[in-house]
Amino acid sequence: MDRVKKVLHLIKENINLLILIPTVLGGFWQLLELVRIEISFIRFFSLTQVVSDGLVVLFLLLIFVFINLSVFVKEKKDDNTLSPYEEYLAVKLLLLGLFVLGFGYSLYVLSHKEFTTPHLIILYTFFISSIKVIRDIIIKKYGDIFKDYYSLIVLLVFQISLYFMNSIFTKFHHLYYVPSNIKNIEYLECYTGKKQKDFELLYFNDKYVFVKDIKSKQIEIINFEEMLNKDNCK
Repeated sequence: MDRVKKVLHLIKENINLLILIPTVLGGFWQLLELVRIEISFIRFFSLTQVVSDGLVVLFLLLIFVFINLSVFVKEKKDDNTLSPYEEYLAVKLLLLGLFVLGFGYSLYVLSHKEFTTPHLIILYTFFISSIKVIRDIIIKKYGDIFKDYYSLIVLLVFQISLYFMNSIFTKFHHLYYVPSNIKNIEYLECYTGKKQKDFELLYFNDKYVFVKDIKSKQIEIINFEEMLNKDNCK
């Protein structure tokens, strides 16, 4: 009970900072999206959307923090007690097998068009679990065998991590910022006079829509209202 009171007191004392967190997260996310198109597009930054964007990021971060705690927080136990994967070779091999299967599944998900929030959570869980497997099984138990290849292993893990993070960010972008299943894209087709295959919806906020012509590579900035205007298709 005392711990709950301390947490409530901490929240009360830092309420302004807690309110600021979604704003900062949303602003940073929107900034990345605009820079991803072109640095000069930062001038189209929308202050009125940062809180809603930040709440999405905060929600996902809370899930990721929970996953991290679930994977890395150690249970209280006797120092002389070994966990199953530290004691039995069969369990070690099973975990490594699951690691390989998880890696293959992750590659499939990243290349699959239908990417959802559960997919993102599964990928992140696998990514964090992989770090634990590499640390606890490969490095701790077989470190002497691979010590001459540490530099190569670190480089390989770094490259794989970059690939996964870049792919996840791309999927994250399409899932939360430019979803492909919204009907309003049809209104943009009618407004621009182009089919969806002829342009790419790069980004939109509550004021502007950024559309890139596939052939000319030119970017057109459209008022957001046109994305909601059904009359475009009459």
